[in-house]
Amino acid sequence: MSDTVQPHDHADYEQRFTRIATILDVIAEEQLTQARSMTSLTELVGRVMDGQGKLTEIVQRLAERQDQLDEAMESLAIKGAASEDKFNAAMERLTIKSAESGDNLNALIELMDRHLREGDKQ
Repeated sequence: MSDTVQPHDHADYEQRFTRIATILDVIAEEQLTQARSMTSLTELVGRVMDGQGKLTEIVQRLAERQDQLDEAMESLAIKGAASEDKFNAAMERLTIKSAESGDNLNALIELMDRHLREGDKQ
């Protein structure tokens, strides 16, 4: 057996160390990129949530206004029906009065006609 020591090839260790260091740098950069992406995503999700909250408020206000509009339309429909009933009743009274006036006018015409005929006879 020989006690000679084999020389170590330090260049091989340096290449491995360099490759490992490069791989670790790439991993670190990838982790940094992912961390930045997560931060951007978190900010984006926050903005989306704010927007969704505002949209929900707008939808609620629209729903309230729609309810108010529905109530106003219902009130107008009720008032319209009542007004129509009043109008119809007034038209009925007017028709009756008009018929009475027509009857009175016809009676007056007959009276005047008779009076004129009697006056011509004398």
